[in-house]
Amino acid sequence: HASAPKSEIKIAILQHESKISISVVDQGHGIPVEIQSLVFQPDFTSKPGTGTGLGLSVVKHISETRGGSVQLQSSKLGTKVEVI
Repeated sequence: HASAPKSEIKIAILQHESKISISVVDQGHGIPVEIQSLVFQPDFTSKPGTGTGLGLSVVKHISETRGGSVQLQSSKLGTKVEVI
């Protein structure tokens, strides 16, 4: 949705001792700073009429209940979501 056609989306899986991190990086338009804190809340979507707004909230809940975390970095050059 956010990335232009034929732009690159990078996925990386790394092991850090007993933990694994999975990151997804796109080259989209980024998530505005004023809504970055909302993207992990249930039912929040930046795309009205599309989706349920549950994806990142479910990812965060599952990760945190198992001792992990989810981190978000975003700018006008793209977004990175990392699940540990």
